Amino acid sequence: MANPVTLAFMAASTAFSVGSQISKGNAERASADSQAKQMEANAARAMQEGRSRADEEKRQTARLMSDAQAIQGASGFSASDAQALKQVGDISGAGKYNELSYIYEARQDAEGMIRGAKYSRESGRAKQRAARLGAVSSAFSGASDIWSSPAFNPGTGGTVPVRTSQPVYTAGGATAYGAGPRGPAITRRRI
Repeated sequence: MANPVTLAFMAASTAFSVGSQISKGNAERASADSQAKQMEANAARAMQEGRSRADEEKRQTARLMSDAQAIQGASGFSASDAQALKQVGDISGAGKYNELSYIYEARQDAEGMIRGAKYSRESGRAKQRAARLGAVSSAFSGASDIWSSPAFNPGTGGTVPVRTSQPVYTAGGATAYGAGPRGPAITRRRI
């Protein structure tokens, strides 16, 4: 008769191992998803910051162009003078370049953060799958341990019946040979 307490402890240990591996996988995935959400929020914040810096650059460029035109007018230059137009155009071009640079840099940073978020999510899913496979492996291992335990097979010392037609040498030195008149020999072999 199988010892029910031993079997219960072995089953509970296997169930605990399976459950803890699944929980670990779920926790790793949740952590990766949380990290990905934070990265996406940082990407949105970087884009907004880049737009704000570009808007500020645009405002400063417009003020600088206005100041340049006012100084040129006070100095006696005509607004349509070639040199005056060149100076204002240079200021405008530099301002536009800086404005677009801020947007470009923000976009590059945001795209890097979004790629990181994608990688984090994929990594979390992979860890969850690995934990589930580990849980299945633990379940099979636990079932094998229970099946081969002396508590499950009393009087066998942890062995299970094996049918064979090959000679089998037993621990006591006795030998059981192939099939006899009543069918194949049955002996017990340690797993």
